[in-house]
Amino acid sequence: RAAGNYTLIHLNTGKSIIQTKQLGQFEVVTSKYQGLKRVHRSLILNLFNIKNIGNQIITFKSNDKELKISKSMESKIKKLLLGS
Repeated sequence: RAAGNYTLIHLNTGKSIIQTKQLGQFEVVTSKYQGLKRVHRSLILNLFNIKNIGNQIITFKSNDKELKISKSMESKIKKLLLGS
C-alpha cells in the first residue's frame, strides 16, 4: 500500500514493513510473480492470497486482517480474479 514516498508491505505473518521507496518501484519485482497485481495507484495485491471479496471488504487466507475498498475497486478485483 502506498503511503506518499513510502510503501507499507503487509506480510502473511501479520507483520508490516515500511520501505522508503514509492510503490511504483516495486512493479519490476511484482511483474515476475503472476499473483501480484497493481490494482490501483496506491495498492498492489497478491491475488492468490484473497480468501473472500464482498461488501467492499477483502479478507485474506493468511491472517484475519480485512481491507476496505471502494465498489469500483471491488468490481475491478473480481474481474481480475475471474480472468476477464
